[in-house]
Amino acid sequence: MKIPSNIKSEPFGTVEGKLVQLYSLTNNLATQVKLSSYGGIITSWTIPMPDGRNSPIILGFDSLQEYLTQPFYLGATIGRYANLIAGANFQIDGKTYELTANHKDHHLHGGTRAFNKKHWDVEISSDDPPGITLSTLSKDLEEGYPGNLKVAINFQLTHDNELIISYRGETDKPTPVNLTNHMYFNLNGNFEKNITNHQLMVNADHITPAYNGITTGELLKVDRTPFDLRNTTPLAQGIQAMSGYNHNFLLNKTKEWEHQPQAILSTANGKRQLEIYTSEPALQVYTGNSLDGEHTDRSGIRIDRYSGICLETQKIPNSPNHPHFPSTTLHPGKIYLSTTIYKIIDRPSM
Repeated sequence: MKIPSNIKSEPFGTVEGKLVQLYSLTNNLATQVKLSSYGGIITSWTIPMPDGRNSPIILGFDSLQEYLTQPFYLGATIGRYANLIAGANFQIDGKTYELTANHKDHHLHGGTRAFNKKHWDVEISSDDPPGITLSTLSKDLEEGYPGNLKVAINFQLTHDNELIISYRGETDKPTPVNLTNHMYFNLNGNFEKNITNHQLMVNADHITPAYNGITTGELLKVDRTPFDLRNTTPLAQGIQAMSGYNHNFLLNKTKEWEHQPQAILSTANGKRQLEIYTSEPALQVYTGNSLDGEHTDRSGIRIDRYSGICLETQKIPNSPNHPHFPSTTLHPGKIYLSTTIYKIIDRPSM
């Protein structure tokens, strides 16, 4: 396989006797994203600065071993089903499927041997800019899910500083599918500062409230609540009011979603911002409330509460147990398609 000049590959260690590769994508602006063949993990995303430094914008490690021991899904590909499924079970056509209960009595982020624990096959495209496609087969009844699910995920870094993640899936039995990525963003460039100084806009009139993390099936208007992020809002306000966000926002979608950001994260001075465009109906906003300081990032800084924020594009959590929500069941002969664009805008001279 001939690798384009702006994609590099290097060994990243071994897991279960299998070699893991780390791929780096670099665009014409010298922005770089690194991606592991194990777990589909985005380990690094850096932006060049005028003084020659590379400024990181996501939390991560240089060691594969760190990813094997940390429980916070840093940068990982999540599937078959992102977020929580209540009671670790659901029904399709009257049949109950029991899933792995890996979060108390519930099922979280696909189970114990989910997509973040898989060795992915890798294909590199020669497009301009080139991309990397990871693919895998999730076998029938893996973690309890029905059907052999074929998944392919394409990662492309454009010359406009857009990271485009495109998901595709096919199954031979009806099965729920909800794929996302679990990057923790911190736009400060110095992780000694946490994300409480960031601002966030989310284009959502409602959240889907949860009890003990489990979506109840209701809708809650954001008006006059800490969830009203329809205008740019300091994260510190909501973090102070609720000890952090871990909530699903129902996006006000338009058909031309590529032209309207559904969320904008920015530093307090507005010099750096992240725009998120997505075909998905919802966004989980998680401010790293459970990060416990037991791990340090590649620069030796402790990863602690509010060190980063996840903005996970997704289907509505626990939808398999709420028939009135849009179905997340993929049927044979149909194709699961989902795209999210993360665009960085950097204005260091402002």
